[in-house]
Amino acid sequence: MKQKLPLLIILLCIIVMWSIYGKISNSFTVATAVSGSRENVLSAEALFIRNEYPVKVDGNGYFQNSAAGGSKVHKGQTIGYYYIGEPDKELISKINVINEKIKAATNARSTEEAFVDDTISIDNKIAAYTKEISELASAGNQEEINKIRAEIDVLLERKATIAGGAVSTKASVIDTLNAQKQELENQLMGNKTGLYAPAPGIFAISADGLEETLNLKSIDTLTVSTVEEILAKKEYTVDKNVYPLSICKVIDNSEWILAIVCEEKKLQGIHVGNTLEVKFADEGDITEKCTVKKISEPEDGKVVLYLKGSVELAQMQNARKTSVNIVLKNYKGLQIPTKALKNEAGKDVVYVSNGAEKQMKYVNVLYKDDDIAIVEENNQGENPLLLYDEVVLE
Repeated sequence: MKQKLPLLIILLCIIVMWSIYGKISNSFTVATAVSGSRENVLSAEALFIRNEYPVKVDGNGYFQNSAAGGSKVHKGQTIGYYYIGEPDKELISKINVINEKIKAATNARSTEEAFVDDTISIDNKIAAYTKEISELASAGNQEEINKIRAEIDVLLERKATIAGGAVSTKASVIDTLNAQKQELENQLMGNKTGLYAPAPGIFAISADGLEETLNLKSIDTLTVSTVEEILAKKEYTVDKNVYPLSICKVIDNSEWILAIVCEEKKLQGIHVGNTLEVKFADEGDITEKCTVKKISEPEDGKVVLYLKGSVELAQMQNARKTSVNIVLKNYKGLQIPTKALKNEAGKDVVYVSNGAEKQMKYVNVLYKDDDIAIVEENNQGENPLLLYDEVVLE
């Protein structure tokens, strides 16, 4: 019996070692299934299409706007004047200075301050403005400096009026400025024509010749080739040989359409009426929800995707084109390495580590690239892949 005991011990050791070896030989390289998401993003250059209303004149000359570029105007509002012929640049410069004074006298900030009753108050306000100009000069804000200087001029004129013993009111100062402006305008050579806003919207001091080609109705006739041709241009300028000449315009920015040329196959599953998230790459974090208005007929495997928006974009109110990232689809589920996916009898499967064994589970792949796959999380399915399962990578 004593002779058999060492033999039994040796046999037991062999069994234990074999078991350990089996476990070692069945160890796997694994990765944990975690929650994840991926976006299918279309990056492209988009063409802005809006209803735009050009203002036209007959003949070459000089346009002087009275409305500020980018400001909102109503239909029939005076937006500027057009002078036929070669203008006197010095007179135009003087008129522009008076225009700034008129603006300063009529805006909310200066109307109350410009008509105080004593010179001491006026001097105090001029001193405050002078200090503000110094601060703005350090920041290089010349546009705001010019506005404040115009306001100072109005105050100085008010001070001179008080010193002369005359009674001045808001109306009389503005009337005086308008009279000075009219006198200078009368000296200009050529015919002067008032220009008026043809529609309500955003005033733009220049036109690019595409105002009548691109409008909300034009998506019914635009082709892939036409949109590509417009997008390819680096600059848009009015052909001065075209009669009559468009010089400025009013933009209806309340509704717009983006036209994007892309491969037809990239829009599989995208239909008219779908809502897509559009990120404006040139404008930082601006993101808008847009509706698929139309998908054009294909041309050489490409189509035009038309996306409609109805939120005013102040930063791009005068833009003709912009870079966008369009989220075509967002995939959410369980994230695993792509190399964990296997194909068994035409179906996607993964193997999950179960101790020394591997267990096969069927998966529905929503998205995959060279590194990451997103599979459907279906906890109610038969033998589903679960969150935190260890998927085998070998």
